[in-house]
Amino acid sequence: AHEGLARAEENGLGLAPYGLDLQYLHYLAHYADGSWDHAAELADGFAVRVTTVAEARLSAMALFVEVGQGNPMVGERRAWLEPFWPSDRFGEYIARGLLAEHALWRGDPEGALAEVAATLAAQKDTDGYGPPAIRVAAIGLAAHADRAVRARAAGDKRAAKAAVDAAKVLIGVAREGAAHRRHPNFVLGIDGRGWLARAEAEWCRARGKNSPAAWQSVVDAFGPGFVYESARARWRLAEAFAEKGQREQAEREWKLAMATVERLGAVPLLTALADLLSAEANELIEQGVVQPHQVAGARRIFPAAERGLGAERFSQLLIGHYLQGGIMAQAVCVVGVFVAGDDLIDALPQQGQRVVTDAIILPRIAE
Repeated sequence: AHEGLARAEENGLGLAPYGLDLQYLHYLAHYADGSWDHAAELADGFAVRVTTVAEARLSAMALFVEVGQGNPMVGERRAWLEPFWPSDRFGEYIARGLLAEHALWRGDPEGALAEVAATLAAQKDTDGYGPPAIRVAAIGLAAHADRAVRARAAGDKRAAKAAVDAAKVLIGVAREGAAHRRHPNFVLGIDGRGWLARAEAEWCRARGKNSPAAWQSVVDAFGPGFVYESARARWRLAEAFAEKGQREQAEREWKLAMATVERLGAVPLLTALADLLSAEANELIEQGVVQPHQVAGARRIFPAAERGLGAERFSQLLIGHYLQGGIMAQAVCVVGVFVAGDDLIDALPQQGQRVVTDAIILPRIAE
């Protein structure tokens, strides 16, 4: 792809269909294999303030890494991309699917579902849905699963049922897309099988049946060629193991996911992994395994993670997330390292930032 793109640009075909395809395929290859630094370098050449459909398509592709890293550039790209969607269904599909993921990472399932609905409406034709719908449906299923989990936790049976009913529609869309009625002999590629497996796993989660086996299927389907998606599936796999009290298995998957997160700079996923640790700590307190006064961050539930990443590096990454999002952490306690609120505030620029308190508490097991 690199050599083909160089040849296309030498002949003035960089934004011709041939050169355009090579540009984003080159970028997506590095996104998939985890070479995000290289992918980001390529995306630096994808204009933000686009003026043509060709430029808009490339700009939409840049969202893969930018959403994965929680880059604030996402909002600006959207503003410039949106006018091109009515005339470019492919660009709309790429952009809105990734913007749905962005909304999910920001804790906005309703916003994610709005993007999913708009994308699927543009994808459906007289033969129903094709394979591209699988990915979008899976993202929508994740949003409905989040809503169902919250509703069950709050004891709201009506809201939980509504989320499950809506999820049932989307699992039907994903399965229809996989069947691809227009081409019955069509065989899904690796990414299609991976996203279908994720759709099925999210369907289980929406129904309150979060299954380690389902999430292991996602990891297996994506495999080593889709580094980020495998790590994201391991996050949910660790969660499913933890819910079943299988902490050794949860620790293993958490550690594998975190190793990828650090290398990619995938801040939203990093934050989700940190949240998982925090939830596990709180559960131990509720179970009486540790007392509140023991929660001092000196040790954590998954001790092997410290050997894999290191407390100091994890803290640096999380603080970087607050800075990147324009948020100041007033108090951060992460994997054994306390960052004093006052010291942090003094050290960081304050203009245009809001102060939040975010203390991730992890248990110090009594000796």
